[in-house]
Amino acid sequence: RQMCIRDRGCGIPPIATDTAGTAEVVKNGRNGYVVPVKDSGAIADGVRHLYANPKLVERMSAECLKTIDNEMSVRISIDRYIDFFEALLAG
Repeated sequence: RQMCIRDRGCGIPPIATDTAGTAEVVKNGRNGYVVPVKDSGAIADGVRHLYANPKLVERMSAECLKTIDNEMSVRISIDRYIDFFEALLAG
């Protein structure tokens, strides 16, 4: 999951396996691809598809950067932590 976030922050559409938390970060076909665990063929297909479609890579790269800014910025993370701790204190 952390690698997918870092990749997206660099504008790199990840090809990630469908493990815990991946679907929260990678929106299949929008900002990267989610493939079944241990499916090397699906990973290879994703790489080939991106390599053959540079315009798709550009679109996905822009989407990666946009979603990082809109969903995972430092300000948003701080606000979420504040909300979490306020909810804990409120009981």
